[in-house]
Amino acid sequence: MTLAITAVLTGTGAMAQDASVAPHCGTYEVITANRLAEVVDVAPEGVSVGDQRVGSHDLTAADGTVVGKSYWATKVADTSNGVHTLIGDANHVYENGTLHHNFIYQLPDPLKPEIPKDLQSFDYHVIGGTGEFAGAEGTAYYSSDSDGNRIIRLELDCGS
Repeated sequence: MTLAITAVLTGTGAMAQDASVAPHCGTYEVITANRLAEVVDVAPEGVSVGDQRVGSHDLTAADGTVVGKSYWATKVADTSNGVHTLIGDANHVYENGTLHHNFIYQLPDPLKPEIPKDLQSFDYHVIGGTGEFAGAEGTAYYSSDSDGNRIIRLELDCGS
């Protein structure tokens, strides 16, 4: 069986016009919101190597203003030792340009409570962009606040 997944990047509707909250080269933070994900489960049933996840989420400024959208796709690369290792790509789409990321992340198996949750790690590398982010390089650091929101701190060098 052949499975094809197609992703279409579209505009995000009304986004921030205020330069104080707009993403930019250098260092900035966004918060993920309204996550939508779909899982493609390949044999064997359950989480296994080759499973795919595709999705999107809004990117907001600290004040809740939507500043962009993230589109992503992952593939499970390893499930040993109670930790799921995923590899993938993501695109952040903003009014002033886009950013492209490659990433690897590890998530403790939620069905194995004995696995420490602090084993979760994210390693995102920005490898290019368009518009204001043309030629961008850098790193995205992920963390969570006390309310469980995922915060992304981007440190970008756009070569300007």
